[in-house]
Amino acid sequence: MTGPASLLAVAVTVAGQAVLRLSDAKRRRVFSLPARRFGPLRVLARGAVWLPGVALVLLGDVAALVIWMGAATVTGWAIACVTPEHVAGLCLRLTEGASRGVRRLSALRARDARLDALEARVAALEAAAVTDTPRASLSPVAVTGSGL
Repeated sequence: MTGPASLLAVAVTVAGQAVLRLSDAKRRRVFSLPARRFGPLRVLARGAVWLPGVALVLLGDVAALVIWMGAATVTGWAIACVTPEHVAGLCLRLTEGASRGVRRLSALRARDARLDALEARVAALEAAAVTDTPRASLSPVAVTGSGL
């Protein structure tokens, strides 16, 4: 039960931390982002950050609680360190990577189509060769031409 419980608790906590980061008025002011009101959402986010830990205590799953505390700390610092410029750069890299992947996929599909056409051509030539020539000429001696 430790694995699923701790993963669920960490996922809920990270979601709450992300909402708190996005809705922090001081952080928005420092990065010149527009001011917004997040009243009830911030209350839910605070609950999402702490309630998984309370639930793990009530379940008595100490290992999951320790995992959750460590993950909540690390993810909290990681989320706090990310600036809007980092997010923009990450989004740009992700979209560039996705477009590169699409180009590679289309190139692979084109190569597959060429290979399929080549295989069909080879099969047609082999079928024509088998029907036009007697079987004796397809022996290794006839193919190599050594005649040993």
